[in-house]
Amino acid sequence: MNKEQPGRLIETHNTPLPHPNEAWTVLNADFMQVDSEYILVIVDEYSKFVVTSVCKKQNGPTLKLILMKCFSMLGFPKTLRSDNGPAFIAQPVTDYLTSVNVEQQFSSPHNHTSNAIVERFNRTLRAAIRIRKGDQLTTIVAHFTYAYNRSKNSSTGLSPAQILLNISDRLTEDTSFHNGYSGIHHLIKETREQFHEPDLKRHGLKLNKDDLVLRKVMHRKDASTSAKNQPTWEGPFRVIKHLYGDTYEIEKLGEHRRTRLSIEKVHADRLKKYVQ
Repeated sequence: MNKEQPGRLIETHNTPLPHPNEAWTVLNADFMQVDSEYILVIVDEYSKFVVTSVCKKQNGPTLKLILMKCFSMLGFPKTLRSDNGPAFIAQPVTDYLTSVNVEQQFSSPHNHTSNAIVERFNRTLRAAIRIRKGDQLTTIVAHFTYAYNRSKNSSTGLSPAQILLNISDRLTEDTSFHNGYSGIHHLIKETREQFHEPDLKRHGLKLNKDDLVLRKVMHRKDASTSAKNQPTWEGPFRVIKHLYGDTYEIEKLGEHRRTRLSIEKVHADRLKKYVQ
């Protein structure tokens, strides 16, 4: 029963929920408290990409505002999973999510497996905050989140940022940043070492211009077909340009006119050579 709205029942799930087949469709969210402040943690269940926000209050209006900002930048998911805490069942939040067609799924407080991704991130973040007790909380959280999103995940073999954003890690790759930010570099380096799996520290496929490749399918395209029957690779594509590190521009063969929409930026971990 919803204590704020006595006439409204809140559905909770006691069994494991199905995993998504594409990025940014199912999000897990939870609040953690540090002294007098709160941190909202949102994790994309597919890519493991994390969004964090430090706030003074843990209530409906605050949560609604954070969700609006998050979705305006990254898009609207299909489902938001959380516990049935007061902020998540507050009228402003439920009304907003209903208005943008985002389904809410509530887990039982005793069903820890349903939000295990968020809880693991929270534990490691809390340890980092404890070590750097004298630093500003917003700074620690922001740079910890940045480092986590750019560390390879053991289940995907890619970093969350590679899957969801496909952009380079300019802060740690570009040596031109001012020395005054060396503390940030140190924090990010330490955080990446906590999450980076040693067996995944590998270089991607080395490619040349005009090589033909196949691209790994990361998102389910046909909802009428089961996940196991979905194609795992598609193409062929032609390598147009090497951008930086292990990232390339590719274009699908058969395109009659080259436009920016027909060119994709892809990390080499998602490519393999096409054998004719």
